[in-house]
Amino acid sequence: RDRATVRLLLASGLSREATRRFTQSALPGLPPAPDPQALAEASARGFDDLLDFAPTPVGHQCTFVVGPPGCGKTTTVAKLVAHASKNGERPVVFATTDRYRVGSHEQTRVFTRCMGVREAYIEHFGDLSAVLRESGEQAAVFVDTPGIGAGNSDRLQELAELRRLIPAAAVALLVPAGVHRREAQRILDRFTPVEPTCVGFSRIDDCALPGELVTALAGRGLPLAFFTTGPSVPDDLEAASPRSLAALLLRAGSGAISKPEVKHP
Repeated sequence: RDRATVRLLLASGLSREATRRFTQSALPGLPPAPDPQALAEASARGFDDLLDFAPTPVGHQCTFVVGPPGCGKTTTVAKLVAHASKNGERPVVFATTDRYRVGSHEQTRVFTRCMGVREAYIEHFGDLSAVLRESGEQAAVFVDTPGIGAGNSDRLQELAELRRLIPAAAVALLVPAGVHRREAQRILDRFTPVEPTCVGFSRIDDCALPGELVTALAGRGLPLAFFTTGPSVPDDLEAASPRSLAALLLRAGSGAISKPEVKHP
């Protein structure tokens, strides 16, 4: 049983060191033939010791969504806005600071019209303070931001200054599926100046090796909050938990092992 679990986790992209830490927490004390419930609980315990977890960030007055180009920030903001507004208990604002991507304002307008929430455009630092003031303390303002690549130090500095205006804000950093653990680590390092409060793994349905992302995040003390799993708003967003993460990695490992080996002529 131990060897089978280790094999699945390694096949999912989890590093040997992270897998060792998982097994030390999860597997001791399990009976030789555990039932599915016991195995699920043990797996959840193992990931609870490996990573920190946080609630999906929909309860703050201001939430920034940040990340590299092409990681799905705008669609993720739409999903968070939809979740925050579904009960109609508080005003919700979909704000964007993205002045660089062609069509970003049009995409925001489509989402806000469909969801019936207010849209706002942040071009100057004072604009965000004004939006928060006008919306009121009970409102939830979600801020879409431009994608920031490794060479965009000016944009990163501008975003860090905007974030410092709202020290109590939540900052969700998206790490996209499909990157190697070293690239995921570089993304996490790059966005340190904006002081993320949680991480979301985006487009996880396209990821054959989600363990690579988990390996990059393990030990940082930065909690995992959610996964995005497709383009549908608001459905394709799942809260992260030790149990959901265990299911994701074991499923990915099983899929990787079951794929037939391709033989080249």
